[in-house]
Amino acid sequence: MFVFKARSQEITKMKKQKLRLILMALIMLGLIWVVWPESRPSDRSNDTPNSKIGNTSKQTAPSLFGSREDDKSNRPKNRTSSMENSGMKRIDRLINNQTLSNKEVAEQLRVIAQDKHMPENVRSDALGHGVILDLDTFANLSGDTQLPGEMAEEFLNHVINENRNPALQIRTYANFLNHSSPEIREEVKGLLAFMLEDDAGEKDVPSLLKMAEAKLKLLDAEKLVEK
Repeated sequence: MFVFKARSQEITKMKKQKLRLILMALIMLGLIWVVWPESRPSDRSNDTPNSKIGNTSKQTAPSLFGSREDDKSNRPKNRTSSMENSGMKRIDRLINNQTLSNKEVAEQLRVIAQDKHMPENVRSDALGHGVILDLDTFANLSGDTQLPGEMAEEFLNHVINENRNPALQIRTYANFLNHSSPEIREEVKGLLAFMLEDDAGEKDVPSLLKMAEAKLKLLDAEKLVEK
């Protein structure tokens, strides 16, 4: 009886020791969990090479509608590019149209050249083809004070070589005296002076315009005499 009681006490004592060890182990695991976060499996799964070198940039969540790169492919075409393509195709159709006269084609090209909603390179292309077909059709462009500089220069280059029509040259130069570009105004002032009297280069703009008007009347009179 004594031996059995002693064994029972020994077993109880061993159980208490095991419980104490288990409790201490649990406490140690809790401390490790709190003090050493890197030991957590969830943290390790979120580690990236960048985070280890101090990169603090935030990772963006995947979009429900796809990546931004994917979005770009779904965007509508740039409106300017679309207008440029349609404008160039329209010019090609006109210059290849065998049913229209040169003047008719030039008139439609002039409409494109004057369209301020069109990209400048389309307008310039229409002007370049149109003045070759019929320069007179584009004469009123010289009155556009906001005509882009490159287009104005291209138009002037064709007018300068139109020596058979001095009246057109004078009207064009006179109209361009009101252009918004100082460079264009200075250039046509010299061209107009060349067409008029020897001392025209020394005149102011109002005087040049009066001289141009007188010269045009003289040219008209000469045409009447020739007829």
